[in-house]
Amino acid sequence: MVLSLICMTLTSPFSNRLFYEISDSQDSEIPTITELDRLVEDSISLCVGTSFSMNKASNTMNDYIALNRPEKQNWSVSIIDLNTGQTIGYSESENQTAASSIKLFVAGAVMEHRDKLLEKYSENQIDQLLRLSLIISDNDSATQLISMLGSGNTTKGKEIVNKYCQEHGFDSTFLGILFSGLDPSGTYNTTSAKDTARFMEEIYHHRLAGSEKILGYLADSERLAKIPSAIPEGIATANKTGELNNTQNDTAIVYARRPFVISILIDEAEYSRAAIDIQELTRLIYPYFE
Repeated sequence: MVLSLICMTLTSPFSNRLFYEISDSQDSEIPTITELDRLVEDSISLCVGTSFSMNKASNTMNDYIALNRPEKQNWSVSIIDLNTGQTIGYSESENQTAASSIKLFVAGAVMEHRDKLLEKYSENQIDQLLRLSLIISDNDSATQLISMLGSGNTTKGKEIVNKYCQEHGFDSTFLGILFSGLDPSGTYNTTSAKDTARFMEEIYHHRLAGSEKILGYLADSERLAKIPSAIPEGIATANKTGELNNTQNDTAIVYARRPFVISILIDEAEYSRAAIDIQELTRLIYPYFE
């Protein structure tokens, strides 16, 4: 017999429960009562400890935002424990200006349509544009990828990106224009901390097409002034920033002892101050995962 202990944190009042699944296996032995007791004790300790840590992180996040967010600013924050899937957030589903954070979803759509793109374009051409759009956040490369998705038509390319977002449940994300903020018609690009954080969670677990390649490029990002700069030296990150004159965004996978995603999007921001807020909030959250 094989004993699997599955800790599930529920959102009901009966929050932490331990589930056992026993399945047959010819090569395994039945655990002794002592072994079962130890496994149960260890699992309960892990589950309760993780929940307690996330609750503390949530309190820290909310306290920092309450003290530091100017009334006019819009903040969207999402933090995901990549081991358990537990999530905490602040206005995490709120629509925010995407800026270059939208390039995550462009990359996702490109990789999902990669086989079709390879009928017209070389693998090297696609990969080079994808690399530049993610590593240095190059606008021209991202625009070219959108055009390629639409067979030379950027409007059709944008429709493909938006369909990708809809199909994968990235409900706050919309690509309306090509990386220029708000246009005169009122069309603009939006996303949320929930969408950007969940995109990172999905590629971390290799659930989206091209996850490994996208992760590799994000790990080589040269835009490191926000979340990565607040992480202790020697801890790897994979991140995607976004910024406009009054927008500061960053979303990162942090490969801590307990890996996690943190996404912080700030609208109506004082440009330099908002970048500092992203750094400071990251510094406060990191210890709960080390």
